[in-house]
Amino acid sequence: FPPGSAALLCRPEPCPRAMEPRHLIDGFRDSGAGHDPVVLASTGSGVENPDDHSMIAVGFGLAILSAVFNGTFGVFGKLCAKAPDPVIFNTFLTYGTLLSSMLVLLLSPLWEGGEFHLGFTWFGALAGALFVFATLFSFIAIPLAGLATSSATWSCSAVLIAFLWGAVAPMSPPRQPMKDAGLSVVGVCIMVVGVLVINFSARIGRLLSPPAGDKVPPMSASAAPKRDDSIELSTTDSVVEESSSQTDGPEPNCDDSSGSSADSPVAGGGFSVSGQAAGLLSAVSVGFFGGSVLVPAGYVPERLHGLRLIPSFGIGAACVGTAVGALYWLIWRPDLRKEIRPEVVRNAMCAGVVWNLGNICQVIAQGHFKLSYGIAYPILQCALLFSGLWGIYFFREVTHGPTIFAFWAGASVLIAGVVLLGLFGPGA
Repeated sequence: FPPGSAALLCRPEPCPRAMEPRHLIDGFRDSGAGHDPVVLASTGSGVENPDDHSMIAVGFGLAILSAVFNGTFGVFGKLCAKAPDPVIFNTFLTYGTLLSSMLVLLLSPLWEGGEFHLGFTWFGALAGALFVFATLFSFIAIPLAGLATSSATWSCSAVLIAFLWGAVAPMSPPRQPMKDAGLSVVGVCIMVVGVLVINFSARIGRLLSPPAGDKVPPMSASAAPKRDDSIELSTTDSVVEESSSQTDGPEPNCDDSSGSSADSPVAGGGFSVSGQAAGLLSAVSVGFFGGSVLVPAGYVPERLHGLRLIPSFGIGAACVGTAVGALYWLIWRPDLRKEIRPEVVRNAMCAGVVWNLGNICQVIAQGHFKLSYGIAYPILQCALLFSGLWGIYFFREVTHGPTIFAFWAGASVLIAGVVLLGLFGPGA
């Protein structure tokens, strides 16, 4: 052998296949998937770390908790002695969102790794603006198409939009591969069916067993707990409370305590064909904006990921909310001395804090616990389940047994769809 050949024979050459797992691990880490790269590196196989399952379980818990908060924040509007003007109420709601967003800074270290982690990002502000646009279009949809039709439309469209962002979006994030595309679609369809059953549970209950000597109107959200024929539907992005809205035809506002808000453009009225079409388009817009709220969060600078995003979100929501409120006042001139009452300001800001708690749960679930957008945000749309529970068991708005049965049937279907989506959906 020529000189030096022994050293060549003994020197281990790098094997392309030996390098492959580390290459895959690095790519896996960069993709943001929820598996532990340390375990994959040590075993050389695709065996998941058992801790991953607990991480995902906590992420699911936070997503469900976000739906609880999201189904609760609308309750504060019902606690006002007189029904508030929804646009003015929503303006102060965004101020509650801003306040709670600033308090979040106390939960996240501002100095880490020799770098100051505090700043403003337009992507976070855009997310806050999407939230405000969702509520704005809900104010347009309800008087034009009725609460029952509008809430069913925007709930279903929000579920579908959030799923599509996570499954087939042109960019990643939020897109992640689906474990089983067919079963994911089935899960989303089941969720939509559950949403529809919950929204129209009053109609279904009336068909099952009409109350003796009493006319049960279609599904509506009552502004006062006097009636027992409707379920409160403070769904994902709406704090609108409308008295005796229905889809079968016009009906005057029967609540004399609504004050000057009855004269506002968001009060009830007749439903023409063209008006219903515009209302349905507005309801779809609610679902689009509401199902897309945290999509911009995937593009913020790394140093502002997670909870550090929330202040920018609050600033964006408050600025756009103020602009919408100012434009509303310039056009419709509501009597601010009557509408901006202490109870309205207090309850609206509390509602904003509660809504933002749900938003924070979503940010943590998707950021820290790696629950994909295509699973976490459709779960958020289960908020109408919890708002319905408030209407039935706290405000006692529904006492008709078959209606309550239909509500729980829809809830069971909705939960089944959530489980199926969680097992086989994007990033499962």
